[in-house]
Amino acid sequence: MGKVLQFVVPELAFENNFLMNAMLGIASLHMQRLHPDPANAQRQTVIYRAKALKQYRQALPFIDINSEHYDAALIMTILLVVLCSQDYAMSNEELTIVQWIILYGGMRTVMEMDTAETIRSKKIGPMFSRYITELKSTPAISLSLFNMVACVTPMDEEYASLKFYCQALDDLAVVYASLSQDGVGNAFSLRVITWPTYVTREFAALAKEKRPRALIILAHYLIFTKLVSNLWWVEGIADREIAIISNMLSPEWHQFLQIPLQARSLTKSEDIVQLLLG
Repeated sequence: MGKVLQFVVPELAFENNFLMNAMLGIASLHMQRLHPDPANAQRQTVIYRAKALKQYRQALPFIDINSEHYDAALIMTILLVVLCSQDYAMSNEELTIVQWIILYGGMRTVMEMDTAETIRSKKIGPMFSRYITELKSTPAISLSLFNMVACVTPMDEEYASLKFYCQALDDLAVVYASLSQDGVGNAFSLRVITWPTYVTREFAALAKEKRPRALIILAHYLIFTKLVSNLWWVEGIADREIAIISNMLSPEWHQFLQIPLQARSLTKSEDIVQLLLG
């Protein structure tokens, strides 16, 4: 994957303005974290991001899947997640994690223009790997999450959405299992970062509507992002978003948020792992 980022992606960027502006935007976004006075970098990020998004929307309808422009569009779907994290339209009413899910939905749309086998065979193929190791541990979720969906009855207004919550939890159970099997490392981190790519469109809609059960599932997922290392654009998002979710939900739902709220005060990886797997 390193060679793809160092050589293939820059080559594609020189031929596709939307990708070039996305890369410049991410560079300036990173500079915001490194510079003591980030105001200039913030202005640059806004400019590059606006250009990248506009050019991407204009180019996408005319892209030939047999050309390298399609490869650039595929890479763009990943970069947008980074580019629209941290400082993008942040407020106490908006959640970055919901933005991720929406953007990953866009990735799915672009990928469906071709076959998964063809995409994996491309030079950019390694960028679209969802896992490194085969999962041998049995997937499982926390008792709190199980109880949250187990109490939904056929008379509940959310009964029609139950299967989408369960699908999201099935996918999250794989992340729990990966932590148990692989520990904190690259294999686990990849499963954490790619979890939103498994989320169904129906669950994404529920999250966008701020349905309590969807938000609680996202809060539990966010704990895992605290264990992902070497991804600067993820840092700090979990604690902020868990607090926002807690404030959005009425007290009756807080019983299902105990673990995420406990995780906010933890900084050591071993303590977070014990909380998740204990």
